[in-house]
Amino acid sequence: MKLFEVIPQNPIWLGGLKHITAGDEHYMRSVFLPNIMRFFKFVKKEKERKGACYGVFLAKDENLLLPAPADIVGKRKTGGDWRILKLEGRIPLIKRTLEAYETVSGYLIKSEAFNKWIEYKNLSNNDFQKLNDLIDVDRRTGIKIDREEGTAEEGFLYTQERIRLKEGVKLLFLARECYKKEGFFGGERNPATIREVSKNYEKSLKEIFQGSVKVERGKIYRFYLTSHTYLNASLEVDSLEKNITIRDFQGEKIDFKVLWLFSAGTEFISGFGKPALNMLKPGTVFLLEALESGRLNKLCQIFAEPLVNKVERFLDSGWNSGLLISEGGSNS
Repeated sequence: MKLFEVIPQNPIWLGGLKHITAGDEHYMRSVFLPNIMRFFKFVKKEKERKGACYGVFLAKDENLLLPAPADIVGKRKTGGDWRILKLEGRIPLIKRTLEAYETVSGYLIKSEAFNKWIEYKNLSNNDFQKLNDLIDVDRRTGIKIDREEGTAEEGFLYTQERIRLKEGVKLLFLARECYKKEGFFGGERNPATIREVSKNYEKSLKEIFQGSVKVERGKIYRFYLTSHTYLNASLEVDSLEKNITIRDFQGEKIDFKVLWLFSAGTEFISGFGKPALNMLKPGTVFLLEALESGRLNKLCQIFAEPLVNKVERFLDSGWNSGLLISEGGSNS
């Protein structure tokens, strides 16, 4: 796997599924971090319909920044006193405190601290970066025009947010290869160039994404999402469909029982001509019990069958990707 940097020439506009001119919204917020679909045009070969992208990250001072794992909690509203949740019986508990805690949200975790999370070591404020400290928001106001009359329509004043990366902050994506070094990125045909930066993050690539995991039946594992993920099975408490299959890129598959889901939230994702899917966001963490033994690559995918949205290359495009991690971090 390699890391590539996107260098946009202008502030980025990444819209959701609501459209200003349809009258859905008067205040349009840009979606950030972008989903992997935004990078398909750069990673596909000339004669192929799609390429594959397995995650989107930021970087600063040559430190890779990943979506903070959702099993990390901090003090409500203020953050700090970070803790990593573990199951106590059937539910995750925080012991020896009367403080209110909430899931880490709006933060990214530094790659050098990611291994601390894997090994359940203590985390500090220095291990995280607030997303709002890495980006600036440009607000632009406009008005919808009646095309027939050529006049402004009453009640259709709107404001649009655009994202500008602060100085020294980089937008990266994970892929096997990049075949197009320039193109448009985001809305309104924003020109951008692409360059490989793998050598700058060689240690992070090796420690976080490379290697394999020995899976033993009955043992506990975590699965950290690096891309948006859709599940065909229900994970409701009373559901009997709480098993998932994880597949690596060599085709090896192992079944797991879902013990708990630490959700980073959901987001509607839609491609051209396809219904929107409500997908789990990167940073979501599954707590799993292995139902079989075997070995999987650390970077792998939650297997989706039958086809999602009748898309034959759903997994091949990089959706449902994540990192399989041994409880306690002892991968081998």
